Amino acid sequence: MTTKLYASGGAEVVVRDCDDGYQVTTTEYGTIERAIDGSAIRHVIANKLVWDVVWSHLSSSQATTLWAEIVRTVQLTLVLPDAATSFTVYSIDPMRTATQFGVTIRGHFEQV
Repeated sequence: MTTKLYASGGAEVVVRDCDDGYQVTTTEYGTIERAIDGSAIRHVIANKLVWDVVWSHLSSSQATTLWAEIVRTVQLTLVLPDAATSFTVYSIDPMRTATQFGVTIRGHFEQV
């Protein structure tokens, strides 16, 4: 199994599988307003998926390849190893840390 992360509509870039245990949550987009009587009025436009993914102990070349894709400011296609489908996402605030064991990259992806 492989992880793919690439600019939507572009050539697939295959990167090493992410670490086990990535997290998937949802984010609600909308507003909550208060009526004159104080009751809440909720307007939800959409629920979007959010992925927090970590790649640890990457070699320099693996880190360079992954980092080049993760810092793009365009829509990306994310295909995780156990996913039956691909997702169109934005990369939000990626983080890169170098240690004596290699490079760790943390990605935070929000569904478009």
